[in-house]
Amino acid sequence: MLTIDEGRDDALSELTLLYTSSKSWDDLVALYVELGNCTQIYELLDVKASDCESDEERMSLYARMATVAEDNLNDADMAIAALEKILAVDPKHETTARRLLAYYSDRGEHAKAISMHEILLSLTENDEDRLATYIEIARLYEEELAELENAATYLAKAILIASDRQDLREHFEALVEATQLYQLLYDVYVELLGRDNVDDS
Repeated sequence: MLTIDEGRDDALSELTLLYTSSKSWDDLVALYVELGNCTQIYELLDVKASDCESDEERMSLYARMATVAEDNLNDADMAIAALEKILAVDPKHETTARRLLAYYSDRGEHAKAISMHEILLSLTENDEDRLATYIEIARLYEEELAELENAATYLAKAILIASDRQDLREHFEALVEATQLYQLLYDVYVELLGRDNVDDS
């Protein structure tokens, strides 16, 4: 005679097969969450994602994994792992890059945060957004990673957008002095002078 647990396991197996066969992923997740089997559904989605034929479906399962990790398991490591799987499929996935940026920033993983900023930079042509991001990357390199040459490089990019920002120029020049990147200083101001000559002509 079947025990209650054995009967429940059989029913769960049958429903799992039904939902996976029909790709009713939300129903499958809801079932496992209701039963308190959150780790199991996270792992099951990971297995099923590897069998997906399309990148879109694979990423959708990874996104569900991240949601389960955040909402039901309260496990940042598992959420990050799932989100990183999405970026492995689509390195330019903006929403995922923003979510990972928040995680990396909160955890003090500054190099990884910079890599997410770089993704977001590649996806925007808005000068205000680019300027703010260049300044933030420069700050991270200078204050958090003590990589002054990289900080100067990103401030140079910021100045080429906002050449009227005296505060940026002074900060940039101080970094150049500290790093002796005089060629970078030369290149930036030659570029700006060239623009001024074009405007005057």
